[in-house]
Amino acid sequence: MARLVQPPPKYTPEEWHASNHLQYFNAEHERAAAERLRDESFRLTHEIEVRTRQTQLDVNKKLDQRITDINFWKSELDQKQEETEDEISTMLQFKARLEKALADTELPLMIAQQCLANRERRMKVDLVHDNVEMQLQKVRTCRFSLILVPLVEIQLHSTHLTACCTLYNRL
Repeated sequence: MARLVQPPPKYTPEEWHASNHLQYFNAEHERAAAERLRDESFRLTHEIEVRTRQTQLDVNKKLDQRITDINFWKSELDQKQEETEDEISTMLQFKARLEKALADTELPLMIAQQCLANRERRMKVDLVHDNVEMQLQKVRTCRFSLILVPLVEIQLHSTHLTACCTLYNRL
């Protein structure tokens, strides 16, 4: 079972030239296709590089604009917060002055009420509704209208400002 080794077939020079010419033609065709592929790759690489640079410039420009907008609105909010804090401080000082003024009216009010009570205890002819009694009643009513109404308004305004500050701090 030994197999006989046969020598390779022999070709004629025409067959060899034809085969050689075919291989040359195929190699030339493959080289041209490879060059076209290489050139197309370089072109696409360059095109993508240009598009990437342009996109990066656009993105950077948009980011810079966004940063500018954010900084502007942050400064606006900071300014409004500072103004609000100043207004709250002013309102608290005004409230303290009003509370002191209210406390300062306690003694005159007490005296006016005591005088009115004494006048109410008078008998018959001495029970007179005169200018003095009207002035004492004015002292009693003016205290509430001149002191308590602004104090309530200050408290309402202060509550509103506190709500605004709370909303700002959530942002």
